[in-house]
Amino acid sequence: MGLETAERGGNGFTPVNHLMSELRAELDWATHELSIANNRLAELESTLNAAYHDVPIDEKKIERMSMEREIEEAKLQIDSLYDLHHIARTRFEKMEMAFEIARQYNLLSVVSVNLRNLLLVGQPDLRSRLDVRAALAAIGSALHDYCWVEPSDEADARVRSTLMHFESCVAWGE
Repeated sequence: MGLETAERGGNGFTPVNHLMSELRAELDWATHELSIANNRLAELESTLNAAYHDVPIDEKKIERMSMEREIEEAKLQIDSLYDLHHIARTRFEKMEMAFEIARQYNLLSVVSVNLRNLLLVGQPDLRSRLDVRAALAAIGSALHDYCWVEPSDEADARVRSTLMHFESCVAWGE
Protein backbone atom coordinates (compact mmCIF):
# COMPACT_ATOMS: atom_id res chain seq x y z
CA MET A 1 0.00 0.00 0.00
CA GLY A 2 1.44 3.33 -1.01
CA LEU A 3 1.14 6.75 0.50
CA GLU A 4 -2.38 7.78 -0.29
CA THR A 5 -2.71 11.40 0.69
CA ALA A 6 -0.48 14.36 0.01
CA GLU A 7 -1.55 17.94 -0.36
CA ARG A 8 0.76 20.65 -1.55
CA GLY A 9 0.92 23.36 1.09
CA GLY A 10 2.58 26.75 1.11
CA ASN A 11 5.85 25.27 2.31
CA GLY A 12 5.86 21.73 0.96
CA PHE A 13 3.82 18.57 1.17
CA THR A 14 1.61 17.66 4.09
CA PRO A 15 1.66 13.89 3.61
CA VAL A 16 0.30 10.95 5.46
CA ASN A 17 3.48 9.88 7.16
CA HIS A 18 3.80 6.17 7.75
CA LEU A 19 6.88 6.46 9.94
CA MET A 20 5.21 8.92 12.31
CA SER A 21 2.06 6.77 12.40
CA GLU A 22 4.15 3.78 13.40
CA LEU A 23 6.03 5.76 16.05
CA ARG A 24 2.69 7.01 17.41
CA ALA A 25 1.37 3.43 17.52
CA GLU A 26 4.53 2.34 19.34
CA LEU A 27 4.08 5.14 21.89
CA ASP A 28 0.39 4.30 22.31
CA TRP A 29 1.23 0.63 22.88
CA ALA A 30 3.88 1.50 25.50
CA THR A 31 1.45 3.86 27.23
CA HIS A 32 -1.26 1.19 27.26
CA GLU A 33 1.04 -1.54 28.62
CA LEU A 34 2.35 0.80 31.31
CA SER A 35 -1.22 1.70 32.29
CA ILE A 36 -2.18 -1.97 32.58
CA ALA A 37 0.86 -2.70 34.75
CA ASN A 38 0.24 0.34 36.98
CA ASN A 39 -3.42 -0.62 37.40
CA ARG A 40 -2.46 -4.17 38.36
CA LEU A 41 0.10 -2.83 40.83
CA ALA A 42 -2.55 -0.51 42.33
CA GLU A 43 -4.92 -3.47 42.73
CA LEU A 44 -2.27 -5.49 44.55
CA GLU A 45 -1.42 -2.53 46.76
CA SER A 46 -5.08 -1.95 47.57
CA THR A 47 -5.60 -5.60 48.50
CA LEU A 48 -2.51 -5.56 50.70
CA ASN A 49 -3.59 -2.30 52.39
CA ALA A 50 -7.04 -3.76 53.07
CA ALA A 51 -5.40 -6.69 54.87
CA TYR A 52 -3.80 -4.25 57.31
CA HIS A 53 -7.27 -3.08 58.32
CA ASP A 54 -8.46 -6.57 59.22
CA VAL A 55 -9.05 -7.06 62.91
CA PRO A 56 -7.23 -8.95 64.22
CA ILE A 57 -4.27 -8.47 61.88
CA ASP A 58 -3.10 -11.77 60.42
CA GLU A 59 0.68 -11.33 60.14
CA LYS A 60 1.17 -14.53 58.13
CA LYS A 61 -1.51 -13.49 55.64
CA ILE A 62 0.10 -10.06 55.24
CA GLU A 63 3.54 -11.59 54.82
CA ARG A 64 2.23 -14.01 52.17
CA MET A 65 0.37 -11.23 50.36
CA SER A 66 3.49 -9.03 50.43
CA MET A 67 5.54 -11.80 48.88
CA GLU A 68 2.86 -12.40 46.23
CA ARG A 69 2.79 -8.68 45.49
CA GLU A 70 6.58 -8.56 45.09
CA ILE A 71 6.54 -11.58 42.78
CA GLU A 72 3.73 -10.08 40.70
CA GLU A 73 5.53 -6.72 40.57
CA ALA A 74 8.67 -8.45 39.29
CA LYS A 75 6.59 -10.21 36.61
CA LEU A 76 5.12 -6.90 35.50
CA GLN A 77 8.63 -5.53 34.81
CA ILE A 78 7.33 -2.05 35.43
CA ASP A 79 10.79 -0.45 35.37
CA SER A 80 11.37 -1.85 31.89
CA LEU A 81 7.96 -0.59 30.80
CA TYR A 82 8.81 2.91 32.05
CA ASP A 83 12.09 2.74 30.09
CA LEU A 84 10.29 1.59 26.93
CA HIS A 85 7.69 4.31 27.32
CA HIS A 86 10.38 6.96 27.77
CA ILE A 87 12.27 5.76 24.68
CA ALA A 88 9.09 5.64 22.56
CA ARG A 89 7.98 9.09 23.72
CA THR A 90 11.40 10.66 23.15
CA ARG A 91 11.77 9.07 19.72
CA PHE A 92 8.28 10.16 18.65
CA GLU A 93 8.78 13.73 19.87
CA LYS A 94 12.20 14.10 18.22
CA MET A 95 11.00 12.70 14.89
CA GLU A 96 7.91 14.89 15.01
CA MET A 97 10.18 17.91 15.47
CA ALA A 98 12.54 16.66 12.74
CA PHE A 99 9.68 16.43 10.23
CA GLU A 100 8.46 19.88 11.30
CA ILE A 101 11.94 21.31 10.70
CA ALA A 102 12.06 19.70 7.25
CA ARG A 103 8.57 21.01 6.40
CA GLN A 104 9.42 24.50 7.64
CA TYR A 105 12.70 25.06 5.76
CA ASN A 106 13.31 24.38 2.08
CA LEU A 107 17.05 25.01 2.44
CA LEU A 108 18.93 21.78 3.12
CA SER A 109 21.75 23.45 5.06
CA VAL A 110 19.25 25.02 7.47
CA VAL A 111 17.50 21.67 7.92
CA SER A 112 20.85 19.97 8.67
CA VAL A 113 21.89 22.55 11.27
CA ASN A 114 18.52 22.36 13.01
CA LEU A 115 18.59 18.56 12.99
CA ARG A 116 22.06 18.59 14.52
CA ASN A 117 20.80 20.90 17.27
CA LEU A 118 17.76 18.68 17.85
CA LEU A 119 19.31 15.23 17.70
CA LEU A 120 22.66 15.95 19.32
CA VAL A 121 21.61 18.22 22.15
CA GLY A 122 24.09 17.92 25.02
CA GLN A 123 26.42 15.64 23.05
CA PRO A 124 29.32 17.82 21.86
CA ASP A 125 31.61 14.82 21.39
CA LEU A 126 29.27 13.40 18.73
CA ARG A 127 28.93 16.71 16.88
CA SER A 128 32.53 16.59 15.71
CA ARG A 129 32.50 13.01 14.43
CA LEU A 130 32.48 12.87 10.64
CA ASP A 131 30.34 9.71 10.49
CA VAL A 132 27.68 11.31 12.67
CA ARG A 133 27.75 14.52 10.64
CA ALA A 134 27.39 12.53 7.41
CA ALA A 135 24.51 10.52 8.88
CA LEU A 136 22.76 13.74 9.96
CA ALA A 137 23.24 15.21 6.49
CA ALA A 138 21.69 12.06 4.99
CA ILE A 139 18.69 12.34 7.35
CA GLY A 140 18.31 16.01 6.43
CA SER A 141 18.42 15.19 2.73
CA ALA A 142 15.93 12.33 3.10
CA LEU A 143 13.51 14.44 5.14
CA HIS A 144 13.88 17.36 2.72
CA ASP A 145 13.07 15.10 -0.24
CA TYR A 146 10.13 13.58 1.62
CA CYS A 147 8.65 16.96 2.54
CA TRP A 148 9.53 19.02 -0.54
CA VAL A 149 9.97 16.64 -3.48
CA GLU A 150 7.63 13.68 -3.04
CA PRO A 151 6.22 11.86 0.00
CA SER A 152 6.48 8.40 -1.53
CA ASP A 153 7.09 4.96 -0.08
CA GLU A 154 10.65 5.20 -1.40
CA ALA A 155 11.18 8.54 0.35
CA ASP A 156 9.71 7.11 3.56
CA ALA A 157 12.07 4.10 3.29
CA ARG A 158 15.02 6.47 2.78
CA VAL A 159 14.11 8.44 5.92
CA ARG A 160 13.93 5.17 7.86
CA SER A 161 17.24 3.81 6.58
CA THR A 162 19.11 7.07 7.20
CA LEU A 163 17.62 7.28 10.68
CA MET A 164 18.67 3.71 11.45
CA HIS A 165 22.17 4.44 10.19
CA PHE A 166 22.37 7.57 12.36
CA GLU A 167 21.18 5.63 15.41
CA SER A 168 23.79 2.94 14.82
CA CYS A 169 26.53 5.57 14.47
CA VAL A 170 25.50 7.19 17.73
CA ALA A 171 24.93 3.96 19.63
CA TRP A 172 27.85 1.91 18.41
CA GLY A 173 30.39 4.53 17.34
CA GLU A 174 30.49 3.02 13.85
